Amino acid sequence: MTSVTRPEASMLRTVLLALIGLTLGLGVLVAPSSAATATAPRTTTGYEPTWGRTSAPNQTLRRGCRNYRLSYRVTPPGSRWTAELRVLSPRGRSVAARTLVSEKDAAAGVRRFQLCRATVAPGRFTIRMLVTSYADRYDDGSVARVAPSHFRLRRPR
Repeated sequence: MTSVTRPEASMLRTVLLALIGLTLGLGVLVAPSSAATATAPRTTTGYEPTWGRTSAPNQTLRRGCRNYRLSYRVTPPGSRWTAELRVLSPRGRSVAARTLVSEKDAAAGVRRFQLCRATVAPGRFTIRMLVTSYADRYDDGSVARVAPSHFRLRRPR
């Protein structure tokens, strides 16, 4: 192995710091402009109770990993839609998610999601649904959130 003298080490450190600074600087300058052109703006509204609903019965949090059920109904104004369902733990962490599409899924139904007792605590869970409605094939879509619903998973007796 060759040894690096003190002046060479100092110069090497200076060059490395300059390269890191240049890389970080270019990343900050390039990222926002490319991210802005990658996404198309969509119309977003607040809670729309007429676009759908979700619900789930209070259940018992069983030992191991088990399936739990939730029901949904999607009724957006457009003929085509997508719905993103998300289950949040009592601590606000996403623990389950599912995407529904009008071409493949029914507008109303029951779905199952899996939770493991070792990874979640019992308590009040929240179901959130985000619906995107498309009027026609070339529409960017209108997005609305459905009012969240809640259910409890309690400890076994």
